[in-house]
Amino acid sequence: MSLHLEPITSKNLDQVRLLKVLPEQAELVGDLPAFLAQTDRRWRMLAICQGSAPVGFVAYGLFPQEPSNGRLWVDELLIDAHHQGRGYARQAMTLLLARLEGEYGARPVYLSVYESNRRAIALYQSLGFAFTGERDALGAPEMVRFP
Repeated sequence: MSLHLEPITSKNLDQVRLLKVLPEQAELVGDLPAFLAQTDRRWRMLAICQGSAPVGFVAYGLFPQEPSNGRLWVDELLIDAHHQGRGYARQAMTLLLARLEGEYGARPVYLSVYESNRRAIALYQSLGFAFTGERDALGAPEMVRFP
């Protein structure tokens, strides 16, 4: 069954809150319940679903105060530990990139990734992302994908 992206609503919020990565990945992603609870509405949050069940989470946002007429950021991509190794991250990113182009037009997409997260780096590079030479506020290297 293929994946799809759904807004997080009262119908799926409790299931999304239960998503967990592998213990060794915990330092690579933020605290999901805290992220979901934040009131900063610049982030758009989506459940990555297989059928009606969330198997992952992703957030994105456009930050107009950043250079070059704003930066479109992808943040907090995660796939639940029980669903990893099935290509879901690649499918979810492909769906998200298409969604971003539909919402914002052809523009660069930014993200940051910890250097120790080799699997994510390989995935992002295979999707056309490259390191910018810059670092985010937490010191993680930034990557960008140009349209």
